[in-house]
Amino acid sequence: MTVGSRPSTQQHDSVRVPYFAGLLDVNAYAGYRLSEQSVHAWDIEAALDPLAVIPMPEVHLLWERLDLVATRFRDADTLARLGTRQLTVTLTDTARTLLLDLGAELHLYPCEPADPVGEVSGTAEAVLRLVYGRNRDRDDVSVTGSVTPADLRSLFPGF
Repeated sequence: MTVGSRPSTQQHDSVRVPYFAGLLDVNAYAGYRLSEQSVHAWDIEAALDPLAVIPMPEVHLLWERLDLVATRFRDADTLARLGTRQLTVTLTDTARTLLLDLGAELHLYPCEPADPVGEVSGTAEAVLRLVYGRNRDRDDVSVTGSVTPADLRSLFPGF
């Protein structure tokens, strides 16, 4: 490959970037970097503007990998305390319903729960920030059922 030329698909697929999560392919690494940029930029903006939000194009991209973030950056003690249960996650601005599955592991699945014991409801941006540990009291995220907003803030402490 020469300077200025595009890598072949094989070259692109073979690149591995060292990162705290291990060796990552280019797409996974780019996803982590977008996550860092978007969420930490919001941290700064929110300190100056209480109405700051993460831009929707970034929110849509970050939702594609939110299960990975939720699984990796959850509080194990809180997950154990909450026990096995399913929650409905309703995104009010995108008319999307998901399953937040709590058990030995935690996952967000793009389907409706079979036996929900509660519901988390809010905009895609506000629920995303909740999972990233950046929930604000004024956020329009509501929680009903057997899990409280405090439980979720403890489950997703942020990083």
